[in-house]
Amino acid sequence: MAADIGLIKAAKDAYSFQNPNFGKALSDPIKEGDKRRREQAEKLRVEQNAQAERLRRERKATEERINREVKSYIDQFPPGIPISSIPEKYRPQISEFAFKQKNIFNNAVTARVKMQAGTSEYQEQTDLMNGALQAVANLKAQWDLFGQGKEDNLNNFSTEKDIYGDYSKSNSLGKIILNSALFTDKLDVSINDEGDLFFDDGKGGFFKMSDLELPSMKASSEAMAVEGLLVNAYENGIRLNDESIQYNMSQINKIMGSDVDVLKSLAVDGLIANVELFSPEDEIFQRLESKDLEVFVDAKEELRQALLAEYKSALQSQAEQGYRVKNPTNTVNKAVRTQVATNANKILPLLFPTAGINPITGEKGNPEQGASALTNLVSRYGYRVAYYPEQGEGGQYILFDQSTAKDKEMYRLNRKDVEGKFNLGTFSNDLFEMLEIVDSNPLK
Repeated sequence: MAADIGLIKAAKDAYSFQNPNFGKALSDPIKEGDKRRREQAEKLRVEQNAQAERLRRERKATEERINREVKSYIDQFPPGIPISSIPEKYRPQISEFAFKQKNIFNNAVTARVKMQAGTSEYQEQTDLMNGALQAVANLKAQWDLFGQGKEDNLNNFSTEKDIYGDYSKSNSLGKIILNSALFTDKLDVSINDEGDLFFDDGKGGFFKMSDLELPSMKASSEAMAVEGLLVNAYENGIRLNDESIQYNMSQINKIMGSDVDVLKSLAVDGLIANVELFSPEDEIFQRLESKDLEVFVDAKEELRQALLAEYKSALQSQAEQGYRVKNPTNTVNKAVRTQVATNANKILPLLFPTAGINPITGEKGNPEQGASALTNLVSRYGYRVAYYPEQGEGGQYILFDQSTAKDKEMYRLNRKDVEGKFNLGTFSNDLFEMLEIVDSNPLK
């Protein structure tokens, strides 16, 4: 069916007459909506920052209070008496329990004397005697556990400057508070007929001494092993190829192991070069406490991968620094690298390989222009840079030596890493490694 041109024109004219500013009328609400979303996002960011700061202050105040209480307890402890000894506070309950079990035992002994061995009545009294002895032995074992736990805990609650001592900062404050209250004798105790030791948790419930979850320790040995690999990378002074990086990262992955407490400690305790990679208040640590197994597993793997990424970057950086120390270049001959560093905000957006857009500035990338910009800098020294989109991962920049009749390939710079992802640290290191060839060997 043919279109009615007259009808279309009439509808167009009527539409224009009714709403001559339709484009503006449509775009204004969109712009307003965008503005509201930006304002809401900014408000949320401010609220989240304020909440994080509030949590940090609350944690700091709690840590300082715990530290004062523990220090005061240790200072007031009578000299010459082991910290592990049973506190006076709990002796009445122990005496009452011991007296009750002694009576049970004595009464059973007295009754059994009058009975014939092998009868059910005789065995019943024997069971009562053994039960009383077992209950007393059980209580003694749990008090020994309490005493050893107290000694270890108070020794680990280090100094006035750091309440954590050998404990990891990744422990929840609730766990730290409970342990400090327990081992400074602030909790009430109860003992059941089997000699099991229970303490009031301060929330209307009780926990069994043998079920107490102690704070996790700092992953000092694992951190030392990782740091050893980083130190070796620096001291060897050799630039790492992909195989070397992969081998070192597999070693680090083995060192980290599967214990979530080790991962958490490596993340927050600043055990390597005193650098804290995460804060205990970061959202991921809430997910690591989740009772939902899937949430926990995902958070654990996310933390592992984040740590591995940090260590990989540090490994490459250490190796590069070590190489430069062992292979120093003429300090006055850094012209190209200096110019690139000075104009990084103009050159890097052209080189970024994230869908052709610089995620920092939002500018569109243009690898051909990036190669041209680099050529403008290196050509005076006898080199050129060309871009080959079909080469490598996401394309390659290739540095050529033009001092002979035929260009000689000197360096290939991948836009993406071996995993097909863009890594700013890797790319920047490789870029400056390529430019160092020019600075170290000017051909003109």
